[in-house]
Amino acid sequence: MKKIIELIISQYGVDENNQTISDWNTSKYLSWWFKNSNLQQTIDEPENSDELYYGIVIDGMKNNQLNIVLLDYINIDPKLNNKNWL
Repeated sequence: MKKIIELIISQYGVDENNQTISDWNTSKYLSWWFKNSNLQQTIDEPENSDELYYGIVIDGMKNNQLNIVLLDYINIDPKLNNKNWL
């Protein structure tokens, strides 16, 4: 598990909260958000005006489980975040 996390961090650098592998032991959560295919990082916050391209989330669950989520925003319906959608 540690090797997988180290590989991802070596590829993408520090996450959106400026965390690295040393922070993993404390938070058990790392995330990266990109606004284009050139790996230009952004943040996933409501006030952020960047259009998200894709994201990666690593979540350390209890019992030594690991969730890795890859979010491809290119294929998500743009109406999903529309407040008038409901």
